[in-house]
Amino acid sequence: EASRVNPMNVNALNHRGLALAERGDAAKAAESYEAALAVDPGFLRARINLARAWRDLGRPQDAVKAAEEVIRVDAGNLLALEARAAALLDVGNADLAASDFTEVLRRFPESSLALAGRAAAYRMTGKHAAALDDAERAVGIDPKSLDALLERALAREATGSEPGAIEDFGAALAIDP
Repeated sequence: EASRVNPMNVNALNHRGLALAERGDAAKAAESYEAALAVDPGFLRARINLARAWRDLGRPQDAVKAAEEVIRVDAGNLLALEARAAALLDVGNADLAASDFTEVLRRFPESSLALAGRAAAYRMTGKHAAALDDAERAVGIDPKSLDALLERALAREATGSEPGAIEDFGAALAIDP
């Protein structure tokens, strides 16, 4: 691995972390991102990836902090906004998560990930009709998005459309049994 050959190569350390995360080893991925940040604390991509790893490790508060460090330096960083929004959902701050997802959607209105995330935030705050609207749009953009299908199922259930919810849960199970 390139990161073993040159431990000062932040790009190699970041890519090693991405490969480890892809294999499901969030703990070692986080170590690799932290090693990159030890060499270059301003390496924003590694900090965003660290936020994602911490979320995968059940450390959403740390994920929020890491994403906020990127946002302090680069307020318009959409990857950091998305990472923070997802972690904010985990800690129950649905209002700020919805705001972050809305900012992402302002610039990328066809992001099924941001639409599904905002649908989750709306659902958590009892805005079920808005959640359903966003989830419908997300599924329309990416019919195989597990997150979008699950959010639409939950929104349908909350708005009284049990048959539609059952259909979406079935479609989600077909994608990820």
